[in-house]
Amino acid sequence: MSTAQTAPIADTLVRTAFADGVATLTLQSVANRNALSLALIEALHAIFDTLRSDRATRAVVLAADGPAFSAGHDLKELLAHQNDEDRGEAFYVREMTRCSQLMETIIALRKSPRNSH
Repeated sequence: MSTAQTAPIADTLVRTAFADGVATLTLQSVANRNALSLALIEALHAIFDTLRSDRATRAVVLAADGPAFSAGHDLKELLAHQNDEDRGEAFYVREMTRCSQLMETIIALRKSPRNSH
């Protein structure tokens, strides 16, 4: 059994399932069309951090519940920070940086078939 299968990486925003070496991560924030909030981005980072070193997981599928895979960034969350002292700049930079890092993590994730070296 893989480390990821036994680790508590499930989150209310992302449902995880493991079968035959495949980890399926399902975005489940249907109410906002799976918009990329900072919380969702951080949840995905935590899951990918665990999966990166999990040798039993050979493939990762990213899926979504609801009518949309993802509506993009959570504009309501971004606008909620417009009254911050810096008019939301620090929050915006943090969210966009973390999102960029997440996309790089996904691209760099390498998984191999069972018999590869």
